[in-house]
Amino acid sequence: MQIVNVAIAGSGNMGLRLMSLLHQKRDYFLFKQGLELRVTAVADSSGFIADHAGLDLSKLIAAKEGGKSICSLGEDAGAKTSGAQESGGYGSPLSSACFRGLATLEGRDSFLDAARADILVNLLPTDVVSGEPGGALMADAMNRSISVVCADKGALALKLGQLEDQAKLKDIGFAYSAAVGGGLPLLPLCRRDLAGARIILFEAILSNTVNTILARMAEGSSFDVAWLESMELGYAETDPRLDISGLDTGAKLAIFSGAVLGQYRRVSDFNVVGISGLEPDRLRAARREGRELKLIARARLDGDSYSLSVAPEEIQAMHPLARVGPGTTGAWIETDCGGDFFIAQRSQDAGP
Repeated sequence: MQIVNVAIAGSGNMGLRLMSLLHQKRDYFLFKQGLELRVTAVADSSGFIADHAGLDLSKLIAAKEGGKSICSLGEDAGAKTSGAQESGGYGSPLSSACFRGLATLEGRDSFLDAARADILVNLLPTDVVSGEPGGALMADAMNRSISVVCADKGALALKLGQLEDQAKLKDIGFAYSAAVGGGLPLLPLCRRDLAGARIILFEAILSNTVNTILARMAEGSSFDVAWLESMELGYAETDPRLDISGLDTGAKLAIFSGAVLGQYRRVSDFNVVGISGLEPDRLRAARREGRELKLIARARLDGDSYSLSVAPEEIQAMHPLARVGPGTTGAWIETDCGGDFFIAQRSQDAGP
């Protein structure tokens, strides 16, 4: 059996779901994979709690589901949770304002020192302007030879190339498929299975939030009602403007471009149009005429390079992406020698 210490930065919808999965599937990983995935530190916007012997995930999950912060749990039970008194575990406040503690070298050092992690899971809120604090946290972890799993789109969209170089230099793992399609295995398919083919056209629906909103509006719901549903399902970003403006999808396309197409682009390098201003009447009219309005991320081969774009488009009902409904993401991929592919995933929850 191999013990793997895991530090989780960010305990919102995805962080809570990850902790629940690790708790529920503990025996599966232990007996089927020979791994004890031991969570030794968890951070949220209030601070972090750590235990070198492993945190009691059931207590953490119950606290987060009850609306408590990590820091308050540390104050109430941090020195007691999962035998922390004996193992040196503790809770430590970082900051109450948007993970500012992790934006400082001292805060990041405190978190990583306490975690003693083999793997850092970066689920911090996305910042597509600066990529922080996730970018700096991942770089610091890699400098310590800690492998990284990342769903933080902002950090990757801005710093993917340098983070990949750093991971190679340190000979550590760096996985980030969740940042592009959640549970949709886009990056493994394109990087591994299609390694010998050249992608000619990539079209994708990469935002559960936007796709749910557009589908409900086409059925007659107002934007506000459709948005509320996406929030209740846990799809929406912490900052709703990322989804509505198309920046969330743009960041995912930028990551895909670097990881798969070999072109490292920033979101500011290509045209991104969101869904603000769209009226339900337009979506219903398109559906009556045999079309569906979707927010499409596209990469098209043009000579030796790819043109990238994100925009709402009306596509014919026969197009595979027209069948990608609420709570679903999908992609259509055309290649030079490997055929054409359609892949989709329907999410039952906001899980990773």
